[in-house]
Amino acid sequence: IIGPGSQFIEQIGKALNANGMLTIDHGQANAGLVYIDNLLDYMLWAATAEAALNETYNVRDHYDVSWSEFINRLQSLTNNSSRVTNLSFRFAAFAARAFERSYSVCGIQREPPLHALLVSMFGKTCGHSAEKIRRASGFSSRVDFDEAMARSAQWLQQTITENT
Repeated sequence: IIGPGSQFIEQIGKALNANGMLTIDHGQANAGLVYIDNLLDYMLWAATAEAALNETYNVRDHYDVSWSEFINRLQSLTNNSSRVTNLSFRFAAFAARAFERSYSVCGIQREPPLHALLVSMFGKTCGHSAEKIRRASGFSSRVDFDEAMARSAQWLQQTITENT
């Protein structure tokens, strides 16, 4: 979920500022993004629509955006020129297992910098079809990718400025 207040946007921003951002397999996987206002539109529809009763839906915005396109756009909009490291899926999965084991053996309670969920999220498509909910609701993304990213980046820059 992207947009102002998004913990996801904030974490990506922090990773970029610390030169700790990575892509897996050059960020080719679909990011499956949904802007908060668009998500709320779908949720409100599903909460009140007879057609949604007993149904299960995937929700994401109508546009296809890769992880690398998302990261590049966020960098561009926030004037961030940090280095983004690329790992192969196979190496990232191996490194994640090693981090997870090390943290477990050492009793470290915080999240490791790389773990299986991150590898899965950034290395495999998150762009599952949301055609079912679009068809049932008649909605498309009210806020498009460019506007969603502009609002997200503006909020991120404001948050960074306030925290410095």
